[in-house]
Amino acid sequence: MYEVHSYVKNQGLGFTIPYILDGKERNYVPDFIVKINLGKNELLNLIVEVTGERRRGKQAKVDTARNLWFQAVNNHGGFGWWAFIEISDPWDAQHTIQQFVKKLTTNRIVSRPGVCGGEPCIKQTRIPVSILVKYRRLGSSDDAELLSMYPSLTIDDLNSAWHYYESNKDEIDSLIATNEKT
Repeated sequence: MYEVHSYVKNQGLGFTIPYILDGKERNYVPDFIVKINLGKNELLNLIVEVTGERRRGKQAKVDTARNLWFQAVNNHGGFGWWAFIEISDPWDAQHTIQQFVKKLTTNRIVSRPGVCGGEPCIKQTRIPVSILVKYRRLGSSDDAELLSMYPSLTIDDLNSAWHYYESNKDEIDSLIATNEKT
């Protein structure tokens, strides 16, 4: 399925995520940084937080990382694809991470009858994966260019489209061929 490309314990690296607790600026030091190979040289930078005892301020750190920091970094587009997972059972970490990555890489792509002929599209849009793949083949290999063409998309959407294509090449290639004939 997915393989760990590399990982590091974040202790002493200096990688922090700023957050605010009780009106004071603080720095959150996540436990691990894991690079996961999604195939075709596509890497996911996954911040892994192993949660034990719930201490004061823990939720503020986690919420900031999950809901603000990662969205900002991913929308920037210049630092790769990032995600965050909190693990409560370290003995089941491998399974938990695998399920998280699988969901992350596929839940942005949906097929709906009556929308774009039922083609797989980016969720909550009418933008088919096949169109994005076709633009990429025609020379729009820079994700920033595609994001400027489709401002409603995020880098996470594009990464999901590329991953979906790698997992469903025959389907998407067939759709592209059919669309070119019409």
